[in-house]
Amino acid sequence: MLFQKKSDFLVCRDSDGTVRDTRTIKHYNCFGPSFTDVYSIKEHREEVLKEWNRINLYSITRGINRFQGLNDILDYVSKFGYSYKGKDGFASWVKTTKELSPRALKEYRENNDPDNLTRQLALKWSDEVNRRIGLLPLGQPFAPVKGIIRKIKDEVDLVGVSSANEGAVNEEWKGAGIYPLFRFVACQSVGKKDRIIKKSLECGYDKENTVRLGDALGDIDASKANGVHFFPILPGHEVASWKEFEEEGLPRLLSHTFTEDYQQQLYQKFFDCLK
Repeated sequence: MLFQKKSDFLVCRDSDGTVRDTRTIKHYNCFGPSFTDVYSIKEHREEVLKEWNRINLYSITRGINRFQGLNDILDYVSKFGYSYKGKDGFASWVKTTKELSPRALKEYRENNDPDNLTRQLALKWSDEVNRRIGLLPLGQPFAPVKGIIRKIKDEVDLVGVSSANEGAVNEEWKGAGIYPLFRFVACQSVGKKDRIIKKSLECGYDKENTVRLGDALGDIDASKANGVHFFPILPGHEVASWKEFEEEGLPRLLSHTFTEDYQQQLYQKFFDCLK
């Protein structure tokens, strides 16, 4: 059991792009540039960076785990002649592992093929991303987030559900003063998003009393996998989305009127936003 249930209602929230305006900054300054440096992408660098940002920010794959994004960009750069020993094995790990984290990748590499170049570079890249993120100023929550969280924390149990690096999330949320308002904060080390929600539900919540807030398709998939509601924080419209959640989404959850029709309207808004 991850934590002790207090409320009958569970609200699971993503981190980057949902609570804080940091996703774009991290990809432009840390993830993409670290990839081109560590993987020695010298020619076609601008094209590769543009594709990295498209995959991770401006398409339906927005918000995927860092290693999923890495696997996709490795496929992309192959068309320019870049190849790395063990790519297929890395792709297989990404698709089958229960935990998409540096720790899990390191353990898998040590137990299967210690000399695998792709996994060595993937870990080096991940460490470099974390180092550069550590140099960034602490990201602040979107304007209404603190007030809304403080207002509802006694009505629902708040759980952070993120695929981001645990150390960065904890530091940023503590720096913003919102970490203590959550019942639990779970990141890569606990598992994928769907697994975190599943384990949270096991603390005693009814699926109909649970909603997942997020800004990416992975958040919808994790919600559907567990049969819980989804409320989108729309990229570029985050403040308005949070206000809508406070004024309509949450009241519907608490009054058991979060209907299928309403859910379909929210899905449509999300997909329209990421077209």
